[in-house]
Amino acid sequence: MKNIKILSVLALMLLAVTLLFTSCSSDKKGDDQSDNNDDAPKYEFPEDGVLTPLANGLAPLTTDGRNPSLTEEDKFVVFFDFAFEEAGLDLDENTEITYTARKTTGKSSEGVAKLDTSLNKIKNEHGYIGICIDIGLNFNMYDQATVAISFKDKSGKQFSAGNMSVHEGLYSAGFSAAKFDTYLKDTVKTVVGRDTIKQTGTINGNKYTFTIDLTKWARKTSVNQIVTCSRLFWECYPRMYERFSSVSKCSKVITFAVENEGYGIATATPTRVHLHDDWLANNPTDYDCLTHEFGHVAQNAWTRGYLEYDADIELFAEYCRYVYAFKNGMYNDDHWTLATATNETNREKSKRFLVWLDYTYSTKDNDVLLKYFTACNNNQYKQADWDKAWAEIFKGTPLEGKTIDEAFAIYKSSDFGRLSTKVSNGVVPLLQKYDVREKVKMFEKTPLEE
Repeated sequence: MKNIKILSVLALMLLAVTLLFTSCSSDKKGDDQSDNNDDAPKYEFPEDGVLTPLANGLAPLTTDGRNPSLTEEDKFVVFFDFAFEEAGLDLDENTEITYTARKTTGKSSEGVAKLDTSLNKIKNEHGYIGICIDIGLNFNMYDQATVAISFKDKSGKQFSAGNMSVHEGLYSAGFSAAKFDTYLKDTVKTVVGRDTIKQTGTINGNKYTFTIDLTKWARKTSVNQIVTCSRLFWECYPRMYERFSSVSKCSKVITFAVENEGYGIATATPTRVHLHDDWLANNPTDYDCLTHEFGHVAQNAWTRGYLEYDADIELFAEYCRYVYAFKNGMYNDDHWTLATATNETNREKSKRFLVWLDYTYSTKDNDVLLKYFTACNNNQYKQADWDKAWAEIFKGTPLEGKTIDEAFAIYKSSDFGRLSTKVSNGVVPLLQKYDVREKVKMFEKTPLEE
């Protein structure tokens, strides 16, 4: 009997342990399901309540956060490394935020501000919502300040963030991402910073980064002109890249600097194009000086001594300016022309010859201009050996077996060499008969939309 009682007690103890284990397993399963619940908060606040800013800046903001209005007061906006909605931070229009702000010039302010409820519509590029308050300081472009804030949410938990460096940057000049969204808005992403504007986009499978550097901009070139320069890059350079990059390995990461410097109208290195701040202010339609410079970027630094003429470096860029002209020559053709063959004293100075050679003899399967580009790029032929280079370039065309001088004579006697490139009654005589800009589209993977 005693043994039976002992066994009964043991059985009850075993049952209790089993039930406890089952309960714990059930709770753990519930925890796992909760972790996989998309509605659960994804951010754990730091124990000390000290928040880490993700990005911050000063901007006169409208309620949609995209189109800054220069008539509104300066407001401080700071984004943190969490989304308030997901994290469940309990803020409303009655949330009081204590702030201190000090400009680098020495002026400071401090006080308590109510949360700007328009914040609910303001998110940064990653979807994070921020804190928006008026800190009571008037900011001009390039002004800087440090800001610290602290606040309690409705649950009473204290939060703070300090030593935040802020500035108004290019918004005060009238720039915004929205200004660039009027073209290729589904392809190119724009982020406006303090003194640079970074654009990234993928065209025909190639990812490009275009940075507009305005650290030395004196506002002589207008905001709209700079926006137009951006559009020119995205329209013109990817077309050159698709045709020539397999040979030159030219860059897809380009910086465009508008600078109030005392050198050059425009210059280029393999990754950087400079435009003098005076140029478009005084020559408001000469955007295609940049098409010329992007031609140099496509070259990726040809080597003098391995060209027929050193002038070939500039002649190719002029070829690009004409054939890849921005908006089909809308700006270029009113003031920039190709000299006629009659007025050209020799081939070394002929901008039109390469255009003729490409239009007349290049095909999809035998790109004569690309063969010329390859000969210039690969350091294969020294100047004295360029007869051999031309023989290679002419292979598979009606020019095969002819010398370069004979080819140039054919060009000079053609009406292609004589037709004007000046606009007359809205028409360019050369393009009316020989549409060179349409033909080069055959070398693009997918022709870009106008």
